[in-house]
Amino acid sequence: MDRGILNLVKQWLRAPIIEPDDPSGSPGKRDDKGAPRGGVISPLLANLYHACIPYPWRVRGHARRLGGEFVSYADDFVILPRPGRGARALVAPRAIRERLSLQLNEEKTRLADAVREGFQFLGFALQKVRNPKSGKWRPRVAPAPKSEQRVRDRPRRITDRKRGGRPVGEILTEMNQVPRGWGAHFHYGNPQLSMARINHFAEERLRKWLMRRRQRRGPGYKQYPPGRLYGELGLHRLPTAPPARPAHA
Repeated sequence: MDRGILNLVKQWLRAPIIEPDDPSGSPGKRDDKGAPRGGVISPLLANLYHACIPYPWRVRGHARRLGGEFVSYADDFVILPRPGRGARALVAPRAIRERLSLQLNEEKTRLADAVREGFQFLGFALQKVRNPKSGKWRPRVAPAPKSEQRVRDRPRRITDRKRGGRPVGEILTEMNQVPRGWGAHFHYGNPQLSMARINHFAEERLRKWLMRRRQRRGPGYKQYPPGRLYGELGLHRLPTAPPARPAHA
């Protein structure tokens, strides 16, 4: 009801979008639908608007009939119903979304078996697996393949052959930027194998770049062991220990 806040929201939604390749002084592009893609305020506005979805979800009895959880973040959401009720859970949010003038992305909206195939949400791959020792079912949460591939792409570009003349400190600074934030986000659930693979990949890329820079042949294991890469040179190591479990009262 605050007119000042509502005025700010309108300005954010109506702000023109300026792309990186637009010429200097460009007025940008305007869109009359949704929040600007990439805007720093867009996830917050989406969270505020989508906060009204769980209310009709409960009031209309969907939560009681389907016995599931509704989880959302920004413009992504996932419904976790009881077995055998997935088809009804897929139909239920359509009426709610239409009432709020929202459209589902039909290409990404699908029904998935959490046991056989799993699903992806917020960059994580989630699947329900059985513990071979205890026989109990538990969720396995790890970085999705696409998320892992993205963090590999950066050291591949940074250590390209064409950048062999760059200072070592500059290369290390660039290589460490993405893994630090990526590791903080994905150090949850069961990320150990994914983290270890990325550490190994970063080591190999940096060794090859250092050897080419010195015009030396070979893999560089003797010249640049892990202790030197992480200690003397300061390469960032992603944590490979299991994340701490939250305490229960």
